[in-house]
Amino acid sequence: MCFRHMLEADDYLCVARYNLTWANDTDQPVLAVNQTFEFLYEDEAGCVVGNTTAFPFHDLGYGKGLVAFYFQGNNTACDSETPDWEELGNITVQGNALFGSPPPSDTYTLTGSNYAESTSPADIREELRQYLIAQALFLELDWNQFWVKLGASQRTIDLLTFISSTYTVLSTSGEAYLTEVIAGLRNMCPLLFSIQITTLTAEENEYDYAMSEEFKGTFDDTPIGDAMLAGSSLLGGVGVQVVGTIATVLVVIAVMVVCAMKWQRASPGILIAFPLVIISVRAGLFEMAIMAVFVAMCALMLGYFMFFRPAAG
Repeated sequence: MCFRHMLEADDYLCVARYNLTWANDTDQPVLAVNQTFEFLYEDEAGCVVGNTTAFPFHDLGYGKGLVAFYFQGNNTACDSETPDWEELGNITVQGNALFGSPPPSDTYTLTGSNYAESTSPADIREELRQYLIAQALFLELDWNQFWVKLGASQRTIDLLTFISSTYTVLSTSGEAYLTEVIAGLRNMCPLLFSIQITTLTAEENEYDYAMSEEFKGTFDDTPIGDAMLAGSSLLGGVGVQVVGTIATVLVVIAVMVVCAMKWQRASPGILIAFPLVIISVRAGLFEMAIMAVFVAMCALMLGYFMFFRPAAG
């Protein structure tokens, strides 16, 4: 079966099923099929424009299996271009000199029914998916029958996995076989696989200081902003964040003093200090450098209480 536009415009994929059998099983070569047979693709003019070997996945590659020919859209070979769509070329399986002279061979001539009918890329890929699932099912049944004859009591090879009653993908074994037969199959037909691989596209973000400028004006023309500006003038023109930091620290100290007076301990004030400082930082009222020092002190205190404070009793 032949398909086009799989990886680029006007490319050409042709998948063929073969059957290499022997009158007597003992006559089968001990060498793998890729060392004994070659598959040739000839155009209508008799020019060999492609050749390949079978992948020895099962029984050294003999019996039934698949081979594939792929031609790029701008491929030139034998003084001709990629075979024309619906060109009635030939596919020949040719044995090598191991079999003597003349070696065994057989030729199949393509017909119009061997070409995919779909025209849109999505439909072509779906037609390829359906075709390969049908071929995998055929091979799976045939190869398991081979093992039954040898005494197997259960299925030995599964090329397909049923995701649901209506959707089928290749199994791990099916992926191993067909990706060797058809180079680039994952990109040609992603939906044939249980795990989809795709190329992600990303745009590089451009960053500016717009948000920082927005934070600077958060408290403009507000009572808080006016108070911070007044405090800045009172302290000799220091930054408004310094004023906000001082105000936050004073509030924290006041809370701790109140807690100490009411409950005779300042620890509740420490718990209240954390959200106050976090809110102050988020609102842009607290110096980040001082916040870093504050965090470091908290980490040291936590480490002390967890690891270095003497055990009670």
